[in-house]
Amino acid sequence: MTKFVKSNADLPKTLNSDAKQIARAKTLAEAHLGVKAKKAKGPRVQGFFSRTMKVTMDNGEEAIIQFRVEPLDVASFHQARDVLGPVVPNIKRLQDAELDRDGIATYFMTCMLGKTWLESYLWDKWDPKMNVEATKSLGRILSQGYVLGGSEAVVDSEIKGRLKQLLKSKNNNVQKFRADIQRLLSSIDKLKYLPLWVSHADLNHLNILVEDSGQVSGIVDWELSKNLPFGVGLSRVHDLAGKYRNRMFYMPKEFEEAERGFWEELFGSIPTDVKRTLLNHLKEIEMAVHVGTLLDTLDQGEALNQAALNSLPLLLTYRIPALRGDGAPFPTANT
Repeated sequence: MTKFVKSNADLPKTLNSDAKQIARAKTLAEAHLGVKAKKAKGPRVQGFFSRTMKVTMDNGEEAIIQFRVEPLDVASFHQARDVLGPVVPNIKRLQDAELDRDGIATYFMTCMLGKTWLESYLWDKWDPKMNVEATKSLGRILSQGYVLGGSEAVVDSEIKGRLKQLLKSKNNNVQKFRADIQRLLSSIDKLKYLPLWVSHADLNHLNILVEDSGQVSGIVDWELSKNLPFGVGLSRVHDLAGKYRNRMFYMPKEFEEAERGFWEELFGSIPTDVKRTLLNHLKEIEMAVHVGTLLDTLDQGEALNQAALNSLPLLLTYRIPALRGDGAPFPTANT
């Protein structure tokens, strides 16, 4: 069963207070770097499966120590870093006998510049233009996600399987979209034409770091990333360029500038030979985004997000800029 960390009380006695986490993080960073730690501090918003501390060393170096209730697949981090570069933090499992005994996996990560997109958006003076810049910057970064190999095996073993499982679901919220699942499943082999792309499993405002200029400086939490057909892992552009309000998705004034900018920067930086393949399969890309949107929303077990469920009928009408031209991103939307 998945463990959630809603508060420090959900952690073992070795880590069940901010003071204990700070002390342990400093000790671990000192042992790993061989430099005395000056201070440690956690972010304003912590994850659901971990507690994270940024440790500042005496020499000015900064490092991240993360305590997790479930271990990470560090191989996924390493592959993402190999493909996308230093925007993905380096990571190493640390040994701590006491924490290991308490079921806590501990990791050292390189410290990325900037704040989480969520922190900047909620607490800083956030100009809407910054949202546009961040979304475009993300497009440039993800343009480097090409992975050698075909998509056939992934479509057959991964995507078909997940869609078929959704058809078997007894959840009423999932069953409402049975026709959409069947429609996508009937054409799913078309995704085999698309190249593989390293794809983050939860590309949200908490996992993306931005600088004051709006440039994306880091993307974290790659443990569940997979190589998927181009487009399947890009559906979160809706969430990043748009917002949820009153349990529904809506488009702020800068939405289309940000969303179009994302795709322009993405295609503008993809290697020429790969871009040629993609331009010959634009309909398949749009379908891949729909598949990603549906799986992101429905393939969550019991943890279905009501706002995402309410918005799914609209999001499944999405048209990518290369196909819609001057048309609206969601033809049925009330703007």
